Amino acid sequence: MSKTTNKLSGRAIEEARAKDKPYKIADGGGLYIYISTAGGKLWRLNYWHDGKRKTLSFGAYPGVSLFDARERREEAKAVLASGVDPCGMKGARKAKAKVGSALVLQAENLEGAADLLDTAGGLLHEASCLIKRAVILMTKRMGKNHEA
Repeated sequence: MSKTTNKLSGRAIEEARAKDKPYKIADGGGLYIYISTAGGKLWRLNYWHDGKRKTLSFGAYPGVSLFDARERREEAKAVLASGVDPCGMKGARKAKAKVGSALVLQAENLEGAADLLDTAGGLLHEASCLIKRAVILMTKRMGKNHEA
């Protein structure tokens, strides 16, 4: 016996209002929209993994549309079917994003250091040229002083 999915409509979500207690409106397949007492509408998916009931959040409506929530449900179900916990995948994506950000920052710092080295190299070259000129001038003056 298959469970009915896609029971929700955009209109039903729009018309959902806050009540004294939070409540859920099911779409099917574990997907539902959670209506808070403040009127917030949050997409959630209940599922089972390793004998434990878990909940995955997809974000707030209307930022995450009904269509997007259904797509995310199907993606999570596909991951679950492969034996992987979708909540773990979400954490792995966040960790990967943090590492990526850190690497970008490190690369920018290295580029900045390289720019500083280039600048320092240029300054050292200029200083070297000035010293050579000063030595040449000093030797010329010393040569004139010895002639007199």
